[in-house]
Amino acid sequence: MDVDTCPDEMPELESEKPYCTDLSMDVTTRVVGRLRDQIDLVSKTKILECKRLAGMSVLKFDQASNYPLTKDEGECLLAMLGIGRLA
Repeated sequence: MDVDTCPDEMPELESEKPYCTDLSMDVTTRVVGRLRDQIDLVSKTKILECKRLAGMSVLKFDQASNYPLTKDEGECLLAMLGIGRLA
């Protein structure tokens, strides 16, 4: 992400309000930035079709936010995203 402004007291941007979960913070310290690199998402259907990924814990219990991956699962996901290999 590239940060375009210095931190400053400002209201939520109108373009961001539909995505905001807490509009009670009317004015707070914020920065304006841009995503530099965007990647395409991989659909759950595509993941389920891959035998190397079918055993991922997130597919069995999707209630948490962090899931461990094996090195093989990580490399397979990176390949699907066209990013490359793990170090």
